[in-house]
Amino acid sequence: MRQAAGSQLRVLVVESYKHHEAANALVGYLRSQGCSVDQIDAGWHAWQIMHILKYSVVIMDLRLRDISGLELLRLMRALDSAPPTILGMDNQMPSIQRIAMNMGAAECYVKPLPPEEVFELMIRVLDCCDETDGYDNQLAA
Repeated sequence: MRQAAGSQLRVLVVESYKHHEAANALVGYLRSQGCSVDQIDAGWHAWQIMHILKYSVVIMDLRLRDISGLELLRLMRALDSAPPTILGMDNQMPSIQRIAMNMGAAECYVKPLPPEEVFELMIRVLDCCDETDGYDNQLAA
């Protein structure tokens, strides 16, 4: 595992329920792996901060309290260098997963997923980005 790489990663976690124990567990685990993590509970706030700070990866919920995760994905495509995005969903929804992937999501997963598995998923996504010199799906039409 790339634990050493964790110390180089800046992660944005966007979860509607900022104090939800699963979101807090994920943030805590990512930090224990050396990641720098910002936790935000609203899509518009996430969109604003992505204009200021550069993230290695974004892990976000499909259902945000102000806009949908799909809308945030659409907005992110306008960024010069959109970070790979992993979308968490409450239910298995193949049609929504296809839409999300077509809109630029690097991966989708069904919650709850243990923080260790989300971290592994994140590392696989980032490894894929390294191999392709960026994440082309983020800019897909």
